[in-house]
Amino acid sequence: MTNTEIGNIIAKSKRINQEAGITNPDTIYPGQVLTFLFQDGVERSITIEHGDNQWKVLKNKLSLLIETHGSVMPYPDPKPDSVKQDSVPVNPNPGSSKSSWNALPDIWGFIVDIWPLFALIALVLIVYFLILAIRGLIKRFRDMHENPVTAGPPQVHGGVNDANAHSRMQQVAESRFPGARIDIKNIRRGWLSGLAKVFYADGKTKKLRLRDVPSYAGETRINGRDETIYFLQGCGNDARVGNYMMGDLEFRPDVIINTNGSESPIPEENPAVETVAENQPPAVPAVNPSSEHNQRVTETQKMLGELLKGNDAKHKVEMVHVHKNGDQEDRFEVKIESWYDKVSKKLSTPAEEGK
Repeated sequence: MTNTEIGNIIAKSKRINQEAGITNPDTIYPGQVLTFLFQDGVERSITIEHGDNQWKVLKNKLSLLIETHGSVMPYPDPKPDSVKQDSVPVNPNPGSSKSSWNALPDIWGFIVDIWPLFALIALVLIVYFLILAIRGLIKRFRDMHENPVTAGPPQVHGGVNDANAHSRMQQVAESRFPGARIDIKNIRRGWLSGLAKVFYADGKTKKLRLRDVPSYAGETRINGRDETIYFLQGCGNDARVGNYMMGDLEFRPDVIINTNGSESPIPEENPAVETVAENQPPAVPAVNPSSEHNQRVTETQKMLGELLKGNDAKHKVEMVHVHKNGDQEDRFEVKIESWYDKVSKKLSTPAEEGK
């Protein structure tokens, strides 16, 4: 087998060897692997080993394989792509082969993947705002239960005592009702409770829950209208009812503070209670038989007796007596109504006829 024949044999497998990565099958190098297709359909690879003549090594190995499998055959040419795709319909718009849902990103799958993260973030935010709300409620509760005397700057340093209670009440009334006619009727010292707005020297107000705070209450008349003014004893700050939702303030008086600063006890209220002895009939006012009114009633009774004497008919009798002392009228009236003929009559005593 000549070198030319070997070259022709290599040319029959050139395309397959190039596809296998052999860049130059025409040049034989030691370690190179060449693949051949033989007459019986068997495919064999030959590795070129080191030697004095690589062509000679390849020639010897090919001769042995040809004796066994027959001559070397060229590889058949591959079928064109058009033949393979004859049974496949042509799609002018390959992108439209998928539905619009498949063409878009898998939104639902994405949501399913990340919803635990969203749930965790939402839970953290809920807990965070819940903590803020609880802290706000606790702070508001503490603020409302502060000591009202020390919760802000006092209007009167050192507080108010009985000696200057009237002057302080006048100041508070004038600040609340500037230019009004003010008449302080009385001032009492006692204990103030309830939800109130306390006014401090810096112009700020605080809503505080008062519980038996030593205070003064003044019954004043402002432009002819009664007003009750409260201020705290420890700081002189005036306290007022905030609005109708806050409820009324409750003041328990201890003593009355006079104009000169002295104290007077609170008068006890003991209303007279009428008691009636058990099983004792109510007292009947005494009747004077000689009174003019009683004489007229007696005359009326006699007149009725004469009218009804020997009369078998049933009658309805109404007697009205009005007896008033002084300049008021002394009057009485009698009505007789028959139950059969429904005839009404009005009788007058001779004393009335003579008027």
